[in-house]
Amino acid sequence: MVALGNSFDRHVRSISLPILRGLADELGATVSLLVAEGDEAVAIAVIVPTAVSYHLSFLEGSRTPLDRGAAGVVLSATLPPRPDERQEITEARTAGWATSFGEIEPDTYGLAVPILRPQPGPPTCINLITHRADVIERSRDAVIKAAERVSAAIR
Repeated sequence: MVALGNSFDRHVRSISLPILRGLADELGATVSLLVAEGDEAVAIAVIVPTAVSYHLSFLEGSRTPLDRGAAGVVLSATLPPRPDERQEITEARTAGWATSFGEIEPDTYGLAVPILRPQPGPPTCINLITHRADVIERSRDAVIKAAERVSAAIR
């Protein structure tokens, strides 16, 4: 089953890469594809923009707690509600996206939108990271559209 799951994620990753590349370049910010694995969010793709002098980045395979950061909140929001969940998770379930500030790295903003995947795929999302609030504010619609494109492509 593990081999099957890994190959399924490689398929989602390969479909997502051109969309993520376009999004990173359009927004001038790093975007990533993360999946839930146990109580962690795992980066399976990290795309940095090609036309900027500097950017934030992290390594593919990086793991963060599922209860923190925009990606963790959105991934948790795709799971059944829990009585002890953060209010941000409940709000993300309704809104269809989440933002965070300083929850994974100090002074860093995150914006995440879920990918709708057929079962048995794990919860998956696109995540954008930046030091700039204005990038988060102007990027939400583009990240939502990118998530919709990936979701449609993998169905």
